[in-house]
Amino acid sequence: TTFDQIYKDSEMWIINMETVCSDQPRVHAFHYQFIAGLGWTPAKPLPAGNIQSFADGADNGLIVVSFGSALKTIPKELMDVLMETFENLPQRFIMRFDSEHPANTPSNVMLVSWLPQNDLLGHNNTRLFITHGGNNGQLEGLFHGVPMLTLPVFGDQFYNARRAFLRGHGLFLDLKSSSARQIHGAITELLLNPKYRKSVQRCSRILLDMPEPRKALSFWVNHVLKFGGSHLKPSSMQLPLWKFFMLDVAAFLAVSAAIMSACIFMCCRCTAK
Repeated sequence: TTFDQIYKDSEMWIINMETVCSDQPRVHAFHYQFIAGLGWTPAKPLPAGNIQSFADGADNGLIVVSFGSALKTIPKELMDVLMETFENLPQRFIMRFDSEHPANTPSNVMLVSWLPQNDLLGHNNTRLFITHGGNNGQLEGLFHGVPMLTLPVFGDQFYNARRAFLRGHGLFLDLKSSSARQIHGAITELLLNPKYRKSVQRCSRILLDMPEPRKALSFWVNHVLKFGGSHLKPSSMQLPLWKFFMLDVAAFLAVSAAIMSACIFMCCRCTAK
């Protein structure tokens, strides 16, 4: 079975992407449904222990740092830049880091191999989310209304970083070339300029006012189970590419234009003689 067959035979595609206030509007047929936030859940109380006490004691604000599974190991040079940046800020930082802790880890930084990201983003003291720009993490940031500083690593993360910037939900920097001064400046801008928090929290309120994602998913799944999905698909899906792009028409027009040009050229030569 080829991907092309799966694409054409599938009754419906559910896309975990938000296109109302965090991305650009997209034109699509009904067999494509953009339903973001299927994993959204309200923040739960943090588990009792070091993480809870660290977050609760962040009187100057808490900043959550996570690169997800995008970086298995963070290069020492990058960690040195991050530690230097965090040390010179009054906020507390909790960072997912599954390696040996650097010797220069500041007292305002907690490094943990796992963190309850959703619950931390919903914590009252959280002021900023430093992320690699993965789609799920970005949606969690939107859900909780937390501004984001994105340091993309690969793939769609560069696009996600730019869409967050264009929508006013945060800033982005180059992960490899950014200095401690640049990261410090971006964090300061995001914390002190209220437009970012205002923008992302407005988007959060819009998303929470939309139909509940699980109900939307349930509706479309049940609809397809009852009626199938053929009425939702455009007929163009069954066309070969040369028909879809009307290459035969383009070829006919190109040949006609060439013949007409040749005739005009010959007529002009005969007239000149």
